[in-house]
Amino acid sequence: MKKKAFIILICITALLAGCQNTKTDIANDISTDAGSTSTHDEDIASIGISGADNTSSSDDAVKNVSVVTDSYEDSYSEILENPEEYYCDGDGSLENQWIFGKGFSSWQEGYKAYIETAPDFPRYSLIYVDDDDIPELAIEGYCEAEGCLIVSFHHGEVNILHTLRLGFSYIEKKGLLCNSNGCQGQYYDIVYSLSEGKWKCIFSGSNYTHDFGSWDDEAGKFLDFHYAIDDVEVDEKTYYEKLNKIYDEKAAISSFCDGCNKEEFITALSEY
Repeated sequence: MKKKAFIILICITALLAGCQNTKTDIANDISTDAGSTSTHDEDIASIGISGADNTSSSDDAVKNVSVVTDSYEDSYSEILENPEEYYCDGDGSLENQWIFGKGFSSWQEGYKAYIETAPDFPRYSLIYVDDDDIPELAIEGYCEAEGCLIVSFHHGEVNILHTLRLGFSYIEKKGLLCNSNGCQGQYYDIVYSLSEGKWKCIFSGSNYTHDFGSWDDEAGKFLDFHYAIDDVEVDEKTYYEKLNKIYDEKAAISSFCDGCNKEEFITALSEY
């Protein structure tokens, strides 16, 4: 399964590193977030979504809703135990995305239903990843090890993407999101496309060192550093050429320049 071994390694490393809200390691910032500062994620109550056709529904519509995972805890604890509740991202990996529920009459109803099953998180924000008028919901975890949750909606279905650690960026209205982060000499760039509410991995890259002693202060990098795409080792030039061909970091927006808490977000949703 592509990127499975690397994802497991990153998850273990993240847990060992603990809840430190930083992506630096002993080399201090050898990897930086992609993209520029977002001007789109303003106060949730003032975000304009006038182009969206969907409106908040009445309580009667809940009768037609089918919730696949009953709670946030279930969605994590049952990963791989109930694979029919998850969907493949295109490379054989099921671990980090799943269907929350179906039959919602609007994105507002679907997002509200999802966040009410989850514990409180520090920040919630609406972003526009694909080119339709329905925003995606980005939820930031309390620490690096928790990652972020990106919630999408299409034809009544709510889907969840769970990022590795907190670092991600997206190219607005182009259907592209890049989960770039890492720690302690293990880094990754995972690019997803978003279409009809589903995420598909279109680039899975890693860069890493096995020798922390190879750090060179003058060069500002590890001399023993490796690059791989889909678990196949490549040189640095090839790695970034392929990554930049798929994902233009200069056009990307960094995650969570603004946002609000859970209570504020639910209140704002009721206004649409």
